[in-house]
Amino acid sequence: MRAPVVAAALLFALWVSGEEKPRPLSELDIEEMMNITVTSAARKEQRVADSAVAIYVITRDEIERSGATTLPEVLRLAPGLDVARIDGSKWAISARGFNGRFANKLLVMIDGRSVYTPLYSGVHWDVQDTLLQDIDRIEVIRGPGAALWGANAVNGVINIITRPASETSGTIAIAGGGNEELVGGGRHGFAVGEDAFVRVYAKYFDQEGFRESSGRDGLDNWRTRRGGFRFDGQQPSSRSHLTIQGDIYSGDFGGRIALPSVEPPYALPVNEDSSYSGGNLIARISRSSNGRDSSLQLYYDRTNRDDAVHREARDTFDIDMQSRRTLGRHDIIVGGGFRQSRSRLDGTFSVDLRHDDRVDDLFSAFLQDEILVRPDVRLTLGTKVEHNEYTGFELQPNVRLLWRQSAKLSSWAAVSRAVRTPAEYEVDGTLNTLVYPPGVFGPLATNIRVVGNEDYQSNSLIAYELGQRLDLGVLTVDAAAFIHRYDALRTLERSAPAIETGPSGPYAVIVLTPDNKAHGSAWGSELVATFKASHRWKLSGSWTWYELKLKSDSTTTDPYAELEEGDSPRHQLQLRSYLDLTDRLKFDTAIYYVDDVPDQAVRSYARIDARLAWMVRAGLALTLTGTNLQDNRHPEFGGSFLVFPKEIERSFLFRLEYAR
Repeated sequence: MRAPVVAAALLFALWVSGEEKPRPLSELDIEEMMNITVTSAARKEQRVADSAVAIYVITRDEIERSGATTLPEVLRLAPGLDVARIDGSKWAISARGFNGRFANKLLVMIDGRSVYTPLYSGVHWDVQDTLLQDIDRIEVIRGPGAALWGANAVNGVINIITRPASETSGTIAIAGGGNEELVGGGRHGFAVGEDAFVRVYAKYFDQEGFRESSGRDGLDNWRTRRGGFRFDGQQPSSRSHLTIQGDIYSGDFGGRIALPSVEPPYALPVNEDSSYSGGNLIARISRSSNGRDSSLQLYYDRTNRDDAVHREARDTFDIDMQSRRTLGRHDIIVGGGFRQSRSRLDGTFSVDLRHDDRVDDLFSAFLQDEILVRPDVRLTLGTKVEHNEYTGFELQPNVRLLWRQSAKLSSWAAVSRAVRTPAEYEVDGTLNTLVYPPGVFGPLATNIRVVGNEDYQSNSLIAYELGQRLDLGVLTVDAAAFIHRYDALRTLERSAPAIETGPSGPYAVIVLTPDNKAHGSAWGSELVATFKASHRWKLSGSWTWYELKLKSDSTTTDPYAELEEGDSPRHQLQLRSYLDLTDRLKFDTAIYYVDDVPDQAVRSYARIDARLAWMVRAGLALTLTGTNLQDNRHPEFGGSFLVFPKEIERSFLFRLEYAR
């Protein structure tokens, strides 16, 4: 523990002032939990109980009581999400299978800003963060949301929604440290008029590296710094609201990787020293009048990434608009958008693009009609149409039905189509993944190279879902079952070896080309229950069952087309307890069970986290959090391209938060 630094941070925290605390979970009635308002399910405000989707809301109080310090760790709270840490700065996160560091079937947004990278259609989780105290809620949809949110919303949607500046007046400061982490941050909010508010924040995070299974130091330290602001203003007379917000960040991370080489020893060990930086700016205006709601959002995002295999700079501009109107029994939402991504990539032997400079345009439009068939039945029809640079037009419709049998029981069903559009590297990339020494494939060293395919098509999904919610007062149960039918999944088609010449002489090259010759089915169920044992004690539990079977066409030359079957656990369970020992002392625990992940060579494990929080006096809280308490260290996921897997270690974090 870095005692001098932590002590200085704690002393600094003692002179600042702060804000009102959220209501404890133990004080929320079960009915209030079901009445939480969400926007991700239908692009409008509605209660969880009225949503015809499998959705879970991570509340502000749950975030605080988890003791988590980063967004990926907060997402462990969401039932049905597979969250596995790879090393100090990397995670594999997905819903309903197909997990991996480059998982590409999950759409992630922060305040309406999409944060996936078109380079591989995934998420750089080390970049996605904010001051956790500023998050209002995280809405997690399991299953497709493409009819509203578009491509890549295939197996799920994560929408991270921060609080309006009007709710964050005052000042808070947070400082903490332990054997693995050092964290600090602060925020100040203030009024700039009768109906206008501003907040600014800053956050620092320092993660010690983990160890490899051999016990060797993984050198995967991670440090990140960020700051930002948010302005919210409204005109009550015109019922309009303006939000302007932005962030800047920078970070660096290390690691031990092996770069392929056509010269002996054919894998060059490198101690990585990488960095990233960027920023974003969002402007959003909404208006409500005469039964009509409308909104317009624009954002600009700039990101730079410099690591051992490539240097990438990307600029993204996005405009999104929508309008909602109620006409009799019909609640109609219509909208559209345009996104342009400009990128420049300076590659290496490991990763490169044939066109270093790219400009990709995405056009979209959507229409949704929620029909009140009768007072207890609602039918939702909708579709999104997109046009991208790779596959042209994509149609993603859905049909959803909600039936409120009683005030305590509701059922829903849905049929949806979603697509995952090609990533840049699948169309335009060159990846030299491995070089085998002479004698493995023949007398020459053999380079395995993936070369993009300009005719590569979108992966598609047809999803069938059923769900039911039951509210018995002190107990709620939320259940969902699904069948996913996938088509045109990725295979890597192999060519005959060719001979090339390098600095040390000739070597063989086997080219793998992305194609769409695999398909398959996934099915499973998800069960979430919340029980209020008393006014001071609340329990929450979940169980997820998942199966995936893949098949490839008879014409494929890819022997590993079915490998993704074992990238996600069949069973996951979690049990969380929120206990208010006294008005000032809270004890929270969480137990997670994760089944085997065969293709990542990860055995099943149970993870135990605990948090003890003491409210010393009004506005001053001390917390002690322990994670992975069950053992010294264990792996949560295997390696990925160029990354050695690490073992996640037991850790403790002492944190002070002062608010007034």
